[in-house]
Amino acid sequence: MKKMFLMVLLTFGVMFVTNAKTCYVRTDGSNLNKGDSNTPKGAWETMTFAFAKLTAGDTLFFADGIYNEIDPITSFKGGSKTIRTTIKSINKWGAKIICNSTHQAIRLHSDGVIFDGFDVTWVPNPSSAHNGVEFQGNWITVRNCNIHDIPFGGIQGAFCDNVLIENNHCYNNFSSTGSENGSGISIWCPKMFEENSGGFNIIIRSNICYNNWATTAVGSTGKPTDGNGIIIDDFHGDQMNQPNYIYKTLVENNLCYNNGGRGILIFASDNVTIQNNTVYYNNYILKDFWDTGDLQIDGGINNAFYNNISVTNYALSTRPVALKVTTDNGTTKICNNLLCGNPFSFWSASGLKTSLTSGGNSNNITKSDVAFPAFVNPDTDAAIADFHLKNSSPAINKGNNAFGSETDLDGNIRPQDKTTDLGCYKYLSSTGSNELRLEPTDLIPKLNIFPNPVIGDSFTIFMNENSKAKDNSVSIFDLTGKVFYETILEQQQKEISIPTSRFPKAGIYLVRVTKDKMVFTGKFIVS
Repeated sequence: MKKMFLMVLLTFGVMFVTNAKTCYVRTDGSNLNKGDSNTPKGAWETMTFAFAKLTAGDTLFFADGIYNEIDPITSFKGGSKTIRTTIKSINKWGAKIICNSTHQAIRLHSDGVIFDGFDVTWVPNPSSAHNGVEFQGNWITVRNCNIHDIPFGGIQGAFCDNVLIENNHCYNNFSSTGSENGSGISIWCPKMFEENSGGFNIIIRSNICYNNWATTAVGSTGKPTDGNGIIIDDFHGDQMNQPNYIYKTLVENNLCYNNGGRGILIFASDNVTIQNNTVYYNNYILKDFWDTGDLQIDGGINNAFYNNISVTNYALSTRPVALKVTTDNGTTKICNNLLCGNPFSFWSASGLKTSLTSGGNSNNITKSDVAFPAFVNPDTDAAIADFHLKNSSPAINKGNNAFGSETDLDGNIRPQDKTTDLGCYKYLSSTGSNELRLEPTDLIPKLNIFPNPVIGDSFTIFMNENSKAKDNSVSIFDLTGKVFYETILEQQQKEISIPTSRFPKAGIYLVRVTKDKMVFTGKFIVS
């Protein structure tokens, strides 16, 4: 399952650097400007020019508008775990990158970069075969992006380590020409750059991937092989003759539905944990060519599936199953999953030691009824699909807390009862009386927090709306409800700087900003 790639680099986390600068790009700016203010007379005009000016540790903001350029690429050096460069759309999806070249829509050739909040798509040109965002290197983050209608794949990383891919929408990406296949999100042949601390080095979480597909034949198979929602691909390094990647990978809280390939696939990879995901009605193309699974492992050891919901469309074909294990040595862990659709639901190759009840595997539920999970409105049409749980869902309180995610896809804290729910969404009662919910700041364009995670002496809360009312307030509290900071915003005030010293402990903090009769909420992390 070799993937087409070009070098691209991104990263998560932010740190203040002595010579770091903050710059701006606007479609009505000029490359003759200094790039030092978000005004037509201060901002640069083009992404390509701005990328060439970046140095490690800089912050580059993009105002709303369409950036239609050929092969924007970064080339600065010196980024690292502690020196991060942020490339961010001021408003989520407000800066729209429309690629009109035969290269990747975005290529970032620098370590230590955060790529955040862009809408990325392609000028219709199905003869091209490339990705929306593609990266290679160490300490990489892609978050809050809308990546769609790309003639290959959405997000792809190769030869990478310490990766965070979160809160992205990847859909309608397709492979209809050439000899290789893309997917919604793909990590292929990662590389171990440094010693591992024992945690997860690669994290793919809280993404929504749908209607990604591939029809072109790959190599000697003579058949399409991908078009998956998410693929963990050849961490063994066989295709590039490189060392086996042995560090841990986490795939959690993702929603993958109506993809031409699998919902989530582990291919020739070890030490991957798949937890609290929802996959539904995938394989609508591959079902004509292969026996597949909506969740599938095809080669690898020490992999795990916990707290997932998988529903396969057996009315479409009897070939796909909800969970398929084709090769392992009995080390695959499968606990607390809800597997529905195909009457068999689970398939393990003949002679394998893996089963749903052996080796410590337990508490899995298998049903042929595709309606059994009791989603609010399960559908392959993104305009009406709703995979939240009804109050009658058997997935409620059926998870294993030892392996459950701390939040769900909406940002709700879990568990709120004694036991976590299965799938990517936590069930919330209609009363909402005792629910604690995180609203990721990047999902609310009118409230931004920077830097986030917070590293340094202070951080800033930005509001993008003016207010004529008085006594607008800001409150910050921890997950227990303890208030750490309160203040009043002056009339027309749009930003406030807050010292980090007010928050003595590392962790997640919640922000509530009240302006007029509107309430905006968000979260930030103190490292």
